[in-house]
Amino acid sequence: MTQKYRITLLTCLLLASTVLTGCDQFDKQVAKIKQRAVDKTSGQTMLQPLAIWPPSSAGQYLVGRVAIGHDDLETANAAFGRAIESAPSRETVDYLIEHALPVSIGNGDDDTALQLSHEVSDVKASASGQFAVLMLLREDFNKGNWEQAKKNSANLRGDGFGQYIQPLVNVWILAGQDKIAESLGALEKASHAYPSFRSLFALHRALILDMSGQDLQAEKAYQQLLANHFSLRNGLAAADFFTRQHNKAAVADIAKQIQAKTGLPFDTDKLEASFSRKSAVANAAQGYATILFDLATVLQQENSSRLALLYARVAQPALEDQPMMNVLLGDIFMDMKDFTQARDLYKKIGQDNLFYSVSQLRLADSYALEGDMTAALNILAPLESNPMLKRQVLTQMGDLLRTDKQFDKAIPYYTQVIDSLDKQTKSDWALFYARGICHESTGQWTLAEADLRQALKLNPEQPEVLNYLGYSWADQGKDLNKAFDYIAQAHQQAPEEPYIIDSMGWVLYRMGYFKEAVPYLEESVQFLPADAVINDHLGDAYWQVGREQEARFQWERALKNSEGQKDDMIKGIKDKIANGLKKRTPQSKPLPKIKDMAQSDAIPDFFPPQFRQNAPVETP
Repeated sequence: MTQKYRITLLTCLLLASTVLTGCDQFDKQVAKIKQRAVDKTSGQTMLQPLAIWPPSSAGQYLVGRVAIGHDDLETANAAFGRAIESAPSRETVDYLIEHALPVSIGNGDDDTALQLSHEVSDVKASASGQFAVLMLLREDFNKGNWEQAKKNSANLRGDGFGQYIQPLVNVWILAGQDKIAESLGALEKASHAYPSFRSLFALHRALILDMSGQDLQAEKAYQQLLANHFSLRNGLAAADFFTRQHNKAAVADIAKQIQAKTGLPFDTDKLEASFSRKSAVANAAQGYATILFDLATVLQQENSSRLALLYARVAQPALEDQPMMNVLLGDIFMDMKDFTQARDLYKKIGQDNLFYSVSQLRLADSYALEGDMTAALNILAPLESNPMLKRQVLTQMGDLLRTDKQFDKAIPYYTQVIDSLDKQTKSDWALFYARGICHESTGQWTLAEADLRQALKLNPEQPEVLNYLGYSWADQGKDLNKAFDYIAQAHQQAPEEPYIIDSMGWVLYRMGYFKEAVPYLEESVQFLPADAVINDHLGDAYWQVGREQEARFQWERALKNSEGQKDDMIKGIKDKIANGLKKRTPQSKPLPKIKDMAQSDAIPDFFPPQFRQNAPVETP
């Protein structure tokens, strides 16, 4: 071998060694990120910052992406920072900033987020660029730099959330310059241009009048807001105003409405302590933050917690002293299963605050979701003595125990609440449904059936109750026609709910319609491939239609996924794998009629197309 080739080979070996070492360290780092994710959800102490091999832009980018996948924003933020520092070109930097900016915002690293926002080359080109604009606008509002704010506002796109954000930003820019009349005029135009946001615009009208000291007009605006667009958010803003106006009657009326419409217990005596600022929004910077706070609240309620986090973080500094901000961020972190951060936020809310009870209920949930039922119940127990909270606390205790499968312990809590009802209403169906589940799970079917029937009497169209009652009958092999009718009604209301789809297949199987059952059970397995009960059901149906090899495959999957199932079920699956099932004669009669479902002779869509011609429907 020549010297030339020796050198080339040596170089290749060194390069390979470097790559393999890097891969090995990357694997180790990924393993640590995963461990951090486990620690985060289990409540253990987070690991110390990870040891990183010499920075490589591509390597750090990959670390950041893996960390994002585990909602480890701290690690991702640091990794992207190192990736940018070692980036080989401006083009690479621009690409990395697109990924790094949302992470720095979500992580609460305001300094890095603002620095990156100034470096975004095209703010209109991407979602990250739009968040750069929001960060720059926050800086403009804080500094009172209104000319620059106008320029940055022009960079907000007019589509998506921009339809809501941009008009309000321009309104608050005018308000920040004390151009109140112009601000209100612009708000009125926006309200007509975007009617779907009218309730939010109405809130900002009241806030601007309140901030500018126009108390009579502000009072009228708040009254109109409550009359036309009552919500918890609007109610609290109005209560803030009326507290400062010493209008106790108005505050008490708002508290009653909040409790009646949301079920949340608010003590009117704590309102004055909770609303201690000069106005609900003291300046334009807080007005701007309110735009993003309200959007974050809506997104969180719509299960878009990661996006909600970004808007909430931009708003956070200006609203740091508002308990609602801590509740919102706590709820977002709960959704992301970062219970440590959620608890830190809930614990910031003191006992004299309006949101203390709410924060304690959330705090109990955070421990329960980690499996620490003792801690959760210890938090709830002292709240039981509050008459305004008693029903909610007892119900939550029952719910926590039921979720933890401590069904026998949950029953007395539900019973206390049910016994305390002066009059049962439609909304009380959930209490009977929950207690019915507990009774059924403890082998008390007579009591369970009575509870489920009462739940259905209070609210006849609840698909959960229809399905639970119908499935229970089907599983017991009793009242199969009625079970089919109940489950069919549930399926029509919730056609994509996998457990209801399974129930449709199972009741058809129990009635002898094996061929008709298979498509439902196959669809349900697609939704929940690791559910032992559904795997078992599909196996049974496959066996009866002659697909015996597939049946054993499903039973084996059921056995594999049978952790937590009853011993008799596991024993039955093992027996079926070994010996199969006794063949049954398929049902030759047409499918039963479905009551109270169709308004014509057309076959309802919830039947698979290949079976609709066999499904007669009873019409009124």
